[in-house]
Amino acid sequence: MMDRTPGSTARGPYRFLAYAGLVVGASSRLAHAVAVSIALFTVFTLSSFILGASAPLLPRRGRRFVTVFIASFTASCFQLLFSLYSPALALDLSFFIGLVPVTFMASSASEYALSPGTAALASLREALPVAGLISAFALVRESFGYGCLTFPARSGAFVILGSDASSSLAIRVLVSAAGGFMLFGYVLAGLRRLRSPFPDSAEQARVE
Repeated sequence: MMDRTPGSTARGPYRFLAYAGLVVGASSRLAHAVAVSIALFTVFTLSSFILGASAPLLPRRGRRFVTVFIASFTASCFQLLFSLYSPALALDLSFFIGLVPVTFMASSASEYALSPGTAALASLREALPVAGLISAFALVRESFGYGCLTFPARSGAFVILGSDASSSLAIRVLVSAAGGFMLFGYVLAGLRRLRSPFPDSAEQARVE
C-alpha cells in the first residue's frame, strides 16, 4: 500500500491530462458541470472515507480491485439518487458520471493511506481544482456558444441567463468537442507558461 500525503502529489498543468475527457465533455453546459462537480465531490470523498475506514481489512495485493469497486459503486449510487431528482439530466450525464471513478483512480486520491476523515478531506482537495476547471470551462463555452447559462432542474435544466453572444459561428465553435479541446490546450499552455515564464533562461542555467 502506498503511503502518500496530500503534499506529495505532483502539481502542475499536466496533472489535468488524465481528466481531459471529463473536463471537455462535461463542460458544454453549466448544468452539466454543476451535476458532474457534485458527482466528483461525492465519489472522491465517500470512496476515500470508505477506503480509509476499511484499510486494515484490505489485502495488500487486491487493494486496487477493491478501490475500483468502491469508486464505481459510489458513482452508481450517486447516479441512482440523482436520477430521482432529475431523470432526464441523469440520463444525459450517465457517461460522464461513469468517468468519475476513472478520474478518481487516475488521481492520487485513491492512494492515500490515511485516517478516514483525513483521506476524505485530502480527496476533496483533489476534486476541487477539477470541478473548478469544469465549471470555468462551462461558463465560457455555454455563455459564448449558446448565449445562455443553465442550472440543473427536475425537468433537466433551466436558463438562468440569456444573451446574444452566440451570434457568431466562430464563437459557437467553443461548444463543440473540438473547441473544448482547443480551449483546454490553451489553458494548459498558459499554465505551463506561468510555471516557467523564461524556459530558455532556465535551460541555459541548467547547461551552465
